[in-house]
Amino acid sequence: MIPRSELQTELELLLDAPVSEPVEFDAAFELATTGGRAVSQALRLVDEASRHTGGPLAHPLAVRSLEQVFLHGLLLGQPHNHSAALDAPRGGSGPRAVTRAVELLRDDPARAWTVGALASAVFTSVRSLQEGFRRTLDTTPMAYLRKLRLERAREDLLAADPDDRTVTEVAARWGFLHVSRFASAYAGRFGELPSETLRR
Repeated sequence: MIPRSELQTELELLLDAPVSEPVEFDAAFELATTGGRAVSQALRLVDEASRHTGGPLAHPLAVRSLEQVFLHGLLLGQPHNHSAALDAPRGGSGPRAVTRAVELLRDDPARAWTVGALASAVFTSVRSLQEGFRRTLDTTPMAYLRKLRLERAREDLLAADPDDRTVTEVAARWGFLHVSRFASAYAGRFGELPSETLRR
């Protein structure tokens, strides 16, 4: 049910190199492994989202996020003929690539960014970009983007009319699939619930 071309594109972005041989996964799928659990959790997330009309699957940003979670979980968690290449160490990403990545994220945080797309935009590999973010900013690209989206969500809530806008709508606009998790992350960041910000 997953187009082979999409799977291969994600693999090439992770490897930062073209792939000539198609992906061939091991036939056995172990649910008890870390990778197996990650894929199972991604499937449950998609299944839950599909049960609600107008839920996360109605928002392109959320859809892309779910796709990335599942495809990366599959490629990194389920053994296949390119697993050894994914496990190989990569070169480091310099400060310039990290700086440019930060600029891109800040300029358009609502875009359906993936780590692969961001790495491609700054001409480095996924692993190198992740290592560069950890080394330079002590975080990951997606964690940085999450923090940025929380800030933009707060701006929206402060400017919104509580009679015309809901916390759920603001959360979905910035790619947060679960309102309860959004509220928890928001409270941890700003010291109040998003509903309290909206009421003010």
